Amino acid sequence: MRSAWLGAVLVASLLSTSEVRAAGIVADRAVARFSDPEAADATAAQKFVMMRELVLEAWLVAYERTPAGSPSIDDKSLRIALDRHVIEAVLGARPLPSAWEAKVGKETADVERAEVLALGGKSRFGELLVRATGNAEGGAAELAAIWKRRARAELYLEAAVGLTYEPSEGELHAVHAKLLGSAPFEPTLVRAYARTMKLREGAQAYHQAVRSKLRLEIVSET
Repeated sequence: MRSAWLGAVLVASLLSTSEVRAAGIVADRAVARFSDPEAADATAAQKFVMMRELVLEAWLVAYERTPAGSPSIDDKSLRIALDRHVIEAVLGARPLPSAWEAKVGKETADVERAEVLALGGKSRFGELLVRATGNAEGGAAELAAIWKRRARAELYLEAAVGLTYEPSEGELHAVHAKLLGSAPFEPTLVRAYARTMKLREGAQAYHQAVRSKLRLEIVSET
């Protein structure tokens, strides 16, 4: 309950800040910190949530939740983004077997492609970046960190937790029809999307199991 309360306070703080509402965010700061209860050492255990990354993640969530129209960041989007950031940071920092480590680059590219599809395509992704950063090319460093963290988290769920998912041909066609309509069938793209969505469910379940141990704290602005 304490972690949930702190998360709510953080969300309220960000929503009240003009930096969140305005495009072209420049300033950055740590807005929260938490500890990984299973980290091997104290240094690895302490993690920070940076404002620019969290705001961009909240925009991603807002666009995912609004397939059409022009969404804005709200309380729920920030809460989802915070939860997603925390568990992906925890899982993404865990060591991977060398064979799985070699997959990080490809998985990172797949994660990005899956997210763009989830948002409704490249056009909406570009619109999101303009609204979030003031520039269609903005947020590159933050996005790179988000994609890599998510990719490593997904690989960890497969390699260490044993959560695997291989969609059937029928499932791939169903996803394609839903998201791409009559466009040419792209099995690699829709597989990446289906896999990311399934592993996201696994990450959420893992988060629920360990969230009371994460010791989430707000970092006060000085």
